[in-house]
Amino acid sequence: MDQVQSTVLFELALVNLGVVLLMFSGLTLYFSIKERSLVNIINKYIGIADLLMLVVIALLFSPVNFIVYYVVSLILITAGSIVYLITKKNMQAEIPLAGAFSIILIACLLYAGITGNINFYDDALVMELLSPLILTT
Repeated sequence: MDQVQSTVLFELALVNLGVVLLMFSGLTLYFSIKERSLVNIINKYIGIADLLMLVVIALLFSPVNFIVYYVVSLILITAGSIVYLITKKNMQAEIPLAGAFSIILIACLLYAGITGNINFYDDALVMELLSPLILTT
């Protein structure tokens, strides 16, 4: 890996880590406003493993792929959790977010390994899939 490529990867990682920081800042602000005092969301609403998993995932994707992975994963995790909560009738159950993220990541890595045509740092495939949804003039 040459100097230019490693610099680009470092910049992509910084963008993704900025997105994670922005998300956690927003969540902290939301829960602080809701509870009318400053709230540390780690270990109260979100576990440290969830944060660490997001940091690792942020290093594996380009910014567009990271956001798509994150949003699609949250949709799948939410749907799966709703089904679980309805079937088990346990509304106090916690969602193992880091574990669910890792299962989805493993599925992505296996698919990429089997097909060999997915590069997590290249946004071309995602942009092509999203092009019908993106308004262009």
